Amino acid sequence: MCTHILPQLDCIVDPVDVIVLKHTPQTYVCAPYRYVPQVPQEIIDHIVDNIEDMASFKACSLVCWAFVPASRTHIFREVAVDILRDAPRKLHSMLLRSPQIIRYIKDLTLYRTSGPEWGQPGSPLPAVISMLSHVKRLSIFGCWGDWTDIPVPLASALRRVISSGRLERLHFLTCTNVPVAVVQSALSIPLLSLFHISMDPRDDPTVLQVPQDPSAASCEYLNLSASSDVASILEHLRAPGSTYLSNVRRIALNPLMNASKSPQIMAGLLSAVETTLERLDIQVHQFQFKPFDTSRLTRLRTVQLHVVMAELYTLVPDFLPRAISRLRSDNPLIEHLVLVMHLPAPSYVLLPNGALGAQPPVPTPAAVAVTASKIATGLARLDAEFGSSHGDDGGLCAVEGFLALRSVHWKIIVEASPPMLVPEYAEFLVAHLPRTRARGVLSVEQTTRQLDTGVMPHLPGMNMWPHRPKKAAPVPPAR
Repeated sequence: MCTHILPQLDCIVDPVDVIVLKHTPQTYVCAPYRYVPQVPQEIIDHIVDNIEDMASFKACSLVCWAFVPASRTHIFREVAVDILRDAPRKLHSMLLRSPQIIRYIKDLTLYRTSGPEWGQPGSPLPAVISMLSHVKRLSIFGCWGDWTDIPVPLASALRRVISSGRLERLHFLTCTNVPVAVVQSALSIPLLSLFHISMDPRDDPTVLQVPQDPSAASCEYLNLSASSDVASILEHLRAPGSTYLSNVRRIALNPLMNASKSPQIMAGLLSAVETTLERLDIQVHQFQFKPFDTSRLTRLRTVQLHVVMAELYTLVPDFLPRAISRLRSDNPLIEHLVLVMHLPAPSYVLLPNGALGAQPPVPTPAAVAVTASKIATGLARLDAEFGSSHGDDGGLCAVEGFLALRSVHWKIIVEASPPMLVPEYAEFLVAHLPRTRARGVLSVEQTTRQLDTGVMPHLPGMNMWPHRPKKAAPVPPAR
C-alpha cells in the first residue's frame, strides 16, 4: 500500500505554463497497484534536483506528495509575466487557489513587448507583486517605457519591493524618468543592473551624494550600460561624500556601438572602485573597442570580455592580442580570464556602421586559407601571453606577468539554427594554443544562439536568452 498521498490535478495555467497541484484533505487517493515503497525524503529530493527539463519536473510532481515540494521548487522558482497580456490575471487566480505556491517563487520577471501601456485596465498585477513576499530576484524590462506612465498602484508596488531590503538581485532595463528615491533604494541591492535608466528631472539628484547608512546593505555587483543617462547617475555616485560605490567588488559594462563617451564613462567608474574591484566584465563590438586603463585596480583578479564579432569565421579580433598584452603588464596578479566570442551567422554580416550586409559569397579555398592563417597568427600571439615557455633546463617556466593565472576559458557562441553547419571552432582553438594547454589552464566551449537573435546585454543569473549548448571540445592532457 502506498504510504504517500497522490496529489490531485487542479488545473493547467497558461502562460505561466505550470501544473498546479492541490491537496484536498477529504479525498485521499491510495491505489494498491501504484505501490511506492517508503523512501527517505532526502533521496527523493536528490532525485528531483538532478532533473533538468520542465516536463520531467511536472511528471515528478504527479507521482505522489513526497515528490511535490522538490518539484514545485523547480517549477515555480522563476516566473516571467507579460504585463500586457492576461498572464497577471491567471497568475493572481492561481495564487488565490493555491497560496502555498507563493513561497516557491524566488525569481520574478516583469516585461512588456511594446506600446505605451503598462498593463490592462484593472490588472491584478499590483496585488500579485504584493503577494509574492518570497521573491529574491526581480527583473523589470520597460521596453523604453516612462515611469510616469505606470499606474499608481503598480508603481507603488514596485517601489515597495525594491525598497523592501529582501532583494538579492535587480535587473532594471530601459525606463525613463525613474524617481531618484527608487534609484537610491536600488543601490542597496547586492546585484544591480541599470540599462538606459534615467532619473526624473523634477527630483533632486544630490540625495545620491549623501553618505549611505553604514549598517545598510550595499551594492557589490554593478552591471551598467555605458550610456549618457546612466553616466548622469554615476556622476552623483562618484561625488565626494558618496559611499554607494565603496563596496563594489564586481562591475560589468556594456558599451554601445554609438556611445562616443563610453571610454570616459568607463574610466570614471573604474577610478571610483580602484581599491575594491575584483572582477571586470566588458561587452564590446569588434570595431568599437577602446583601450582602458586597469593599472590602478590593485585587487583585480578576474576579467571577462564579450566581443560581438562582425567578420565571418573570425575568432580573434585585431585588438585582442594588444589588449591582453596590456592587461598582462598592468595586472600581473590576474587569476582568471574569460573570452566570449559572439560570431555572426554565415547568411549575413553586421557592418561597422551597424547595418546588415548582404549574404556573402561562399568563400574560396584560398580565402579560407588566408582567414585560417590570420586566426592562427593571432592565437599564436595570445598563446605567448597566456601559456608557458621552455626554460634552458627543459622544464616549464611561466611567461613573466601572468604568474598567478589559473584558468583561461574560451567560449564561442555562433548564431546558427539547424540544419546550418557550424565549423568546429573549439577544436581549432585547442590545436593552436599549445603553450596554454601545456600549462593546464585552458578550457574551451562552443555553443550556438538562435538564428536572427541579437547579442543581448550581459545579465548575470538570467536564462531568458535562448542558447543551445553544444558538447565542449576535449582538451588533450599536457605532455
